[in-house]
Amino acid sequence: MKTIFLIIPIIAVAAVAVFFAVDSTNMDRLCAEQGGIRDGDMCIIEVPAVMEKNSDDVPIEEFLLDDITTMKPDSVRNFYYPNPQDTENRDAFERYMIIRLPVWLGGNATDASSYRIFSAMSTDDPCLVRYWPDDRQRIENPCKGGHYRVYDGVFIFGFGSVPSTHPVALPYLEVSADKNGFLYVEPPTFSKDKNGVIGYGREASMQEISDGSKFYIDSFAKHNTDYPPIRKNFAGLMLAEIVPVNHGAKTTYTDFQSVTNLVEMTIQKCSCSKLYATYPYETLEEINGVTVAVHDTISSHPQVNESTNKHYFRFAHDGFKYEISGKDHDSIRQSIISLLTNYNIPITPEVGKTG
Repeated sequence: MKTIFLIIPIIAVAAVAVFFAVDSTNMDRLCAEQGGIRDGDMCIIEVPAVMEKNSDDVPIEEFLLDDITTMKPDSVRNFYYPNPQDTENRDAFERYMIIRLPVWLGGNATDASSYRIFSAMSTDDPCLVRYWPDDRQRIENPCKGGHYRVYDGVFIFGFGSVPSTHPVALPYLEVSADKNGFLYVEPPTFSKDKNGVIGYGREASMQEISDGSKFYIDSFAKHNTDYPPIRKNFAGLMLAEIVPVNHGAKTTYTDFQSVTNLVEMTIQKCSCSKLYATYPYETLEEINGVTVAVHDTISSHPQVNESTNKHYFRFAHDGFKYEISGKDHDSIRQSIISLLTNYNIPITPEVGKTG
C-alpha cells in the first residue's frame, strides 16, 4: 500500500502553505506584510493552525511537502521521513532531500519523473550531504568532498572510504503519481540492493550506471543540438556527469570503483578556429597529425598526503575549445587520437599567441 506522504495536487494549493508570485520589485514588502518568508521568486506563508509547528529552530521549508509542485526546477527541499510533522524527534538518519531536477534533465515535467528523493546521510562518512544547483548540479559531502550525481545518487568522486566493492549510490525513496496528479512515496525496502541502507548506501549495477550516463548524454544533446556529441567512454573511464557551464559543458569520467581516477573535459564555444599555446611550460605534441598544446603539473589534494601528476591537453575546432586533464597521459592521448580521428580536426596551434 502506498504511503500518502507527499500530497501534491497539480492545480490546487494545499492548506499547509500558501505560495504566490509577484513583481520582484515589490516582493520583499508584500511578503513581509503577509508575514511570509522570501524564497527566490516565491513568498512562503506559514499557516500555524494546520502546521502545528512546535519549534522555532525548525525551518518552515521542512514542511513544504504538501505542495511541492511550486518547487522550481534545479531546487531542493529538506524533510524528515517517515514522520515529517514530528518536530521534536529529529534523527539525521531520517533526513531526506527532495530535488526537482534541472530543466535539461527533465525537471520541467509535470509528473513524478522530475523529482528525486535521496537520503541526506552520506555513504563515505557520517556527514549530511547537500545539493548544489546552478553551476554544480550535483550532491556533495561538505566534510570529505564526495560527489554524487543528482540523476540517480551514484557516488562519482571522493577520497573517503566507500563501504562496498560495488559502485555505491545514496539511498532513495521512490516517487509515483496517481491519475489525479497526487504524488506519493512508495513503501521503501531498506536493503543494500533495494532502496539502500542509510549511512551505507545502495549498491548500483554497472548497467544502471551506464543507463544513467546515457541519459545525461541524450539530455544534453537534446538541449544543445549545435554541440559536438559527448562521449560515453573516454580514457578507459565512463561518463560520470555533465554540468552545463557558461557557453559550454564540463564532463567528468571515472571508473566508479576507486572514484579517485578522474578525467575532466571542458567543451566551450569560442570565436576561434584554432587554439594557441599560451603557457611557457606548455609543449607542442603531434597527435595523429595534429599539433596539440600539452603541459604537466603536480598538484596536491589537501586530504591526500601524496602528490599526483596531472596532464593537460588543449585544442580547438569549429568554434569550440577543448581542455582535458587527468593522470593517465597515455590513455588520454589515445582517446584524443580517436576523438581527433572522428572529428577530423585540422588545427595547428602556435606558441606565444593567444586566440
